[in-house]
Amino acid sequence: MREQLLAQGGTPLPMPDRVTDWMSILTVVGAALSTSIVIPIGAGVLTGIFAFVLGDAGGYRQYLAVTAHSFFIPALVGLFIMPLKIATQDPQLTLNLGSFFFFLPSGYWLSVLTAMDLTQIWSSLVIAQGAHCIDRRRSFTSAAVILLSLMFAMALIIGRFMPS
Repeated sequence: MREQLLAQGGTPLPMPDRVTDWMSILTVVGAALSTSIVIPIGAGVLTGIFAFVLGDAGGYRQYLAVTAHSFFIPALVGLFIMPLKIATQDPQLTLNLGSFFFFLPSGYWLSVLTAMDLTQIWSSLVIAQGAHCIDRRRSFTSAAVILLSLMFAMALIIGRFMPS
């Protein structure tokens, strides 16, 4: 954003040095806190979907373990993508389905595909395998279809609000 403002001939607002020093610390603390909040909520949603709505065997702690392990994938891939983000000077760079459909015109469907991150798809498949292991009556395919459908529904909503 700063580079865009400079390219347009604008002058960015000066930031005090103490603010920039604290930003790196607050980013790490914020990421840790948000992860420790999102994982239990995600496990609760999975428990609600699979155990209560669909009637699978399994409790909250099992789905919490599956969710926590699936969050390791985006974290690890994020570490490998960080040098690429720095080299391209694009902090919003992600591996998403929109990267493969570069020929699509800018619009809603490209935004939907851009909202579908490849690491989140991989994590959803790991969660589907976990749901299958928790209750053998639930096939991996049915769990994957349920989770990827939920992800696609969220991408449809998010794609509506993304700038074209």
